[in-house]
This record gives sequence, C-alpha cells and structure tokens, in this order.
Amino acid sequence: MKQMTALLLAAAFACGAALPAMAEQATPETAAQPDPTEWADEAQDVTEAEEAPVYQQADAQEVATGETAASLTVTAADCTAQFIDEAYRLFLPVNTDMAALTIETGAELAAADAEGLTVDGTTVSGDFTNIETLNLTFTDGKAARVELYKSQLPSVSFTLNGVTLDEIQAGSKGVKYKGNSVTISQAGGSDLTDTDVEFKGRGNTTWKLDKRPYQFKLSRRYWAWIKPKPGC
Repeated sequence: MKQMTALLLAAAFACGAALPAMAEQATPETAAQPDPTEWADEAQDVTEAEEAPVYQQADAQEVATGETAASLTVTAADCTAQFIDEAYRLFLPVNTDMAALTIETGAELAAADAEGLTVDGTTVSGDFTNIETLNLTFTDGKAARVELYKSQLPSVSFTLNGVTLDEIQAGSKGVKYKGNSVTISQAGGSDLTDTDVEFKGRGNTTWKLDKRPYQFKLSRRYWAWIKPKPGC
C-alpha cells in the first residue's frame, strides 16, 4: 500500500511539474486575435479586387461598340455570325462552296480588303477559298472584321416542304409533315439527299421551350445507307 501511494504521488508530482511548461503555450482563448479593423480593411481590399474585371469589361465593350460595326448582322451560307472578341465569326458547314460565297452585312459597304471580291451595297461576294479573315469598311466610317471557319465534320441540312419552322412550332408536336428534304454532307464525299422525309416535333415539357427538339424519319430506301454493316 505504501508503495502504491508513493507511485501515485510520484505521478502527481510529475504532472504538476509539467504544468508550468504547458501554461506557457498559447491557447485559442489566450492567443492574440487580429484587430477587427484589419478584417474590415482586408474585406474591402477583396471587394475592390473583384470589381476590377467589371470595369475592364465595360471598357472593352465601349471600345468594341465605338470602333466596330457591332450592331450589324453578318450571314453567309444560311449561317449567322457570332460576335466574339471584336470579330464576326462565321462557322460554315462542310458543304459550303467557298469559291462562290456571298456575305450579307446588313449595312452599306464601302470596301473589302481581300482581292477578287465584289462589293455591292450590303453584300460582298466572290472566291473565299483562301480567305480566313476579311476586313470590311462601311460608308458610315465604321469597320468590322469577319473570320471564316469551315467545318470538316459531316453536316445535316433540312428543306421544309410548304411549311415554315415558325408554323411547326406554333402547332402541335404530333403533326407529321411529309415530303421534306434532308441532305447529309461529308468532307471529300458526295452528298446524300432524301426528298421524302417525315418531320415533326417531339418532347413534352421541352416542346414548350425556346429551343425545341424535332424528329425526322427517312424514307425506306435510305435506311440501307445509314444502317451499320454486320461486324461494325
């Protein structure tokens, strides 16, 4: 019993000896806390840093509007250009005939900087085979840059028979429109055209959205062309 009591006292003494050293270490309650005013200053600095890109974006938009004809619509080969990085970018399908292309600008043109092109009113036409960038000037003194990108991926195009897409969208999704044409084009190959295609809307909730889904059915004689071969 005396031996056990001595061991307990020794252990208690050892723990007591360690207490002063532990007391010198900072605890969460005793650690120095930042001045609340410093937090406010740091928060203000972050807010100002986040607002900087907004000012830069506004400046860039002002330059684009003031120095280019940013309000124009540029179309070519049934495609409408996207205004990106102060340039009109035309993403043309694979079946576009670049040797006989016409670009409609929607504003009176004064000149185009590429040779061999014809400027007539609001259009510029000619051989665009080797033209990737076209700089246009207008009679009002403004300018615009057009960049042309021709896809090498297969494309599908439709020609509706006696109906417009607006009329289809205004009607029921279940109405089947017959006698339409579809052309499937690929780079370096001949086009496949079916002139007896059934076209209709599809979907439930999606049929009420701005971008609507559609469904088409090829005539029977063309299924052999697109049906996978055995072993593929």
